[in-house]
Amino acid sequence: MADQSPPSTPLFAAFPKSSAADWAARARESLKGRSLESLPGETEDGLPREPIYSEASCAQLLHLQLVDPPGAVVEGELPAAWEIRQHPQCTEAAALGRELAWLAARGQRVLPLTLGRQVPRDGQALGRLLSGLPSGKAVVELEAGPEVALAHRLLGTLPGGPHVLLADWISPALIQGKHPLATTARDLAHLWAASNPEPLSASWLASGVTAHEAGASPAQELACWLACWTAGLRDLEEAGAPLEEALAGARHELAAGREVFDTMAKLRAARLLAARILEACGRPPEQRRIVLRVRGALRTQTRHDPWTNLLRATLQGFAAGVGGADSLHLPSMAEGLGQTDEQARRLAANTQVILQEEAHLARVADPGRGSWYLESLTAGMAEAAWSLFQDLESAGGWWAALVEGLPQGWIREAAERRAARLARRREALVGTSVYPNLAEKLPDWARDSHDPEAVASTGDDFAPLRPRRLAEELEALRRRGEAAATQGAGPVWLACCGPLRQHKARADFCRGLLAAGGWRSIQGEGAADGDLAAAAAFQSGAPVTILCSTDESYPELAPAFVAGLRRREGEAGRRPALILLAGHPPEQVDALRDAGVAGFLHVKGSMSDLFTQILHHVEVST
Repeated sequence: MADQSPPSTPLFAAFPKSSAADWAARARESLKGRSLESLPGETEDGLPREPIYSEASCAQLLHLQLVDPPGAVVEGELPAAWEIRQHPQCTEAAALGRELAWLAARGQRVLPLTLGRQVPRDGQALGRLLSGLPSGKAVVELEAGPEVALAHRLLGTLPGGPHVLLADWISPALIQGKHPLATTARDLAHLWAASNPEPLSASWLASGVTAHEAGASPAQELACWLACWTAGLRDLEEAGAPLEEALAGARHELAAGREVFDTMAKLRAARLLAARILEACGRPPEQRRIVLRVRGALRTQTRHDPWTNLLRATLQGFAAGVGGADSLHLPSMAEGLGQTDEQARRLAANTQVILQEEAHLARVADPGRGSWYLESLTAGMAEAAWSLFQDLESAGGWWAALVEGLPQGWIREAAERRAARLARRREALVGTSVYPNLAEKLPDWARDSHDPEAVASTGDDFAPLRPRRLAEELEALRRRGEAAATQGAGPVWLACCGPLRQHKARADFCRGLLAAGGWRSIQGEGAADGDLAAAAAFQSGAPVTILCSTDESYPELAPAFVAGLRRREGEAGRRPALILLAGHPPEQVDALRDAGVAGFLHVKGSMSDLFTQILHHVEVST
């Protein structure tokens, strides 16, 4: 019988070997004149992103020297698919019951529910809510927040099981800015110590999601998660719970963002960090694996062009799946807007099925393992997070650091940097900051959505970590722009000068930029000189006009345009229009401002500042 054993030749033996110099030469060829040295960048946490990685990049990474890094699948075992755990979004009882039945019918084993927001506070009402579920097949996971005793009583009324009680007294405290009550940890410790006749599993949550939604970078989120975990362990120990029970009962949760490699590295780094904590707690190597839940982030969801939220969730699902999530919730297109929609929920759930069954993401254990870039990023993120965690511990622990404002300061700075990148289009949100569509017809759940007003209180004990979408500021400015337009502010006039090739590129840029703020624009024909362009701008009656031409023409063109427009406005007794200029020639800025130009539209400028300037002028005039 012929030998059926696989060939022993290494997989890549047939390919010629390439040196680092060969790779660099090929990279330079692809750049078409741009230098290789111009490519390196940084992550949000200041970690370097090199253009080319090599085996030498990972030679000193300690985690690669382990035979089985934390979270690795043992050789010979098939990788397990992550658990699809979509959180129901409905709050009204009848709609929620239908949604739960839909999820259960499609194979979701554990059905998460939130006490207070979704679950009524009496057992009979809860029973009616779950009456449409298949008998004995669905397990309820009741997210109790700090109300462990009440959740325990409610779950005790349910048949089947074992149902799950999930306590989380830390996340609500972070959002409210108040220290949690010690009774929650005591109730959980008593529950573990008691013999419970009803089938019930009790656990608690250590989460970094609140920090992420408030604006934290990946390393900051990891540090805050570690701080929440250690703070919870201390609370439980003080309440009398054995360390063994507290460790075994912990469930861990992180967010999946839209940066695929950053999310993969973050989840992989979390397991390295958890192993270090568990080692310090005296756990043997085989017991240093954590149960890692992942939730798709809401902070990058947008109100405009909301269908791109589905694409963002798909990227989140990909990153979480290949990054090693044990369970995953992908947000629906409407979830970040505080809304719910049946189609949006169905698409979110089916996205996970497609990623598992059609993309086969769960067929390979740790697909990123061995990638020099990803391994370097994983190690760097773990080190950065551990350093931040040590800062929190040095401040006296999690709650003392919050009172001091230490993590809030990190997160605020990271959020401000991200918002600045968005405003300057260094970071893009399709449909919001780039490619806006003023003629789009939003679905009801997007059109009617409004973010909650910021609460003036800073919390009783410390500044809270409040969730905030990245698009909120630009969306608010766009709403104001659209409102001004409906009240007669009119479109912006693009005063173009010279032949088409002289003004087209800048006029197109201005049109797209203005649309992000809700402003329509009308483009004038290329005028031969500044005075003729001023005549056309005056005839338009627009409250805002933008001069579009070349840097070389502006020294002569701009003063003539401003003077011509102001003369005509004075003669007609009309309020002066806001005059802006497309471009930003550095050596001319002072002279152009002296000539009467109020601002500049350019690729490095802030959209937020521009729209605020236009709105101030238009709203004052109306």
